[in-house]
Amino acid sequence: MLGKREKDVLIYFSRQDAALCSRPFKKAAVKLGLTENRLLAVLRDLQAKGVIKNLRGVIDHRQAGYRTNALIAWNTRGLRPAEKDDFIQARLVSDERISHCYQRQSQPGFDYDVFAMLHAKSAAEVKRFVRETTRQKKIAHEILFTEQELKKEKMSFKDLLE
Repeated sequence: MLGKREKDVLIYFSRQDAALCSRPFKKAAVKLGLTENRLLAVLRDLQAKGVIKNLRGVIDHRQAGYRTNALIAWNTRGLRPAEKDDFIQARLVSDERISHCYQRQSQPGFDYDVFAMLHAKSAAEVKRFVRETTRQKKIAHEILFTEQELKKEKMSFKDLLE
């Protein structure tokens, strides 16, 4: 169970960006009515509890040159469990261009069970990744290129934390 101070810190960081300055936690601490050391202690406690993984900067991938996104759906049901684990870990999870990777139940008419979001500089790069990934072991797949980003927001946890 989280205390009020921990919830306040989580809500603060889920709603606002940390200041781009030499002491971003000091500025946040002042807004939260805490000392910088107390805020850092709360963040370390939340990390130790597994509530937060880390705090890091978010780069606008489009501005950094990664203008093509594709959700790649894979049908891994024909793989043995060890092959499937190796495919997911060695080919998908380990690739830094993949931001999300999920396993889900396949559905009638859409027989795919593993999904990976790949950020690339071009459609050709996405196709090359898929070609290289399936070179040794043929795995059925569909590439779903992003046509338009309709919503992308930080999750607000206020309602969840109250």
